[in-house]
Amino acid sequence: MRLRTKRFDARAIAYHYDVSNEFYALFLDRRMVYTCAYYRRPDGDLDQAQEDKLDLVCRKLRLQPGERLLDVGCGWGSLVVWAAERYGVPAQSILRRCGELALVGGQEDLIIEVALQLAATQPA
Repeated sequence: MRLRTKRFDARAIAYHYDVSNEFYALFLDRRMVYTCAYYRRPDGDLDQAQEDKLDLVCRKLRLQPGERLLDVGCGWGSLVVWAAERYGVPAQSILRRCGELALVGGQEDLIIEVALQLAATQPA
């Protein structure tokens, strides 16, 4: 059995994750959701399946306006954007690498806050 080291693990992680956004765009949906999809219909497409997945997660969390969401290791931030837009909750993402930030908001730090106040501007 081969023992793993922190250096070995760091190189393996970099090999998997430190590739371009263009690479991931080849097989992810338009929101760049980096998780399994939830197909409610057998003939559904990937974009719809990923939106259904994001909504399923938010419904299972029973998100309500006034609550907050923290997503750690959120990839390109699609869950926090979905939760803020659709459920009116302030959401924070902690991202793994700066290359992923461009699709979430172009911030230079690793913490992005999506605090859309849609609940206040949308009719009930």
